Amino acid sequence: MDIDVEALLVWTYRDQRADLYAGGAQMHPLERAADGHKVFGRSADGCAAIEDRAMLGADVDVRGRAVGGMAIDDDAEHVHGLVAALGQVSSMLMRYARTGDRPGWAADVAPIRIVPLPEQHRWPDPRQPRHPGYLYCPVVIDDNAREIAFQRAQYTAWVSGLILVAYGLRKETGRLRRWQVTDVLPPLAPWGLDGGR
Repeated sequence: MDIDVEALLVWTYRDQRADLYAGGAQMHPLERAADGHKVFGRSADGCAAIEDRAMLGADVDVRGRAVGGMAIDDDAEHVHGLVAALGQVSSMLMRYARTGDRPGWAADVAPIRIVPLPEQHRWPDPRQPRHPGYLYCPVVIDDNAREIAFQRAQYTAWVSGLILVAYGLRKETGRLRRWQVTDVLPPLAPWGLDGGR
């Protein structure tokens, strides 16, 4: 079945929840220890369970597997392995895939705005003695260039991560059993599409 890389990541992290299986999360504590993972104990007197109930407002069933007792799909496990190998951008890819969202790129942020100070009211300008009725309002020039640059850098890193995952999957043609990754990608620089804003 054809799927674009963004939808494949949404399936992997939102639907399959593959990131919950990372680091031996589905292994028995003895298996995790034998495999070299750190195993942390919980309170034997039940205090941790009471704390969980208080924080969540419900009982927590910790028996069985963490994700509905079902095994993860092999394709999701492979995709997660590719994403996890990307380093810093992997956490961003997982976060947006879990929510089925994209990073913002400051589409609705004006580069420069003149903002009146809300706590200040207009009053007669003491520097204008000849025009006592002249009113003025203090303003602040809000320069959003850094925020816009930051958001666009985040968006570019996210798209670059998608490209790397798509490349890795295409390089291993036939590795995924269920999916065939298409060439469809989000726009590389959508801010260039609306007149450069």
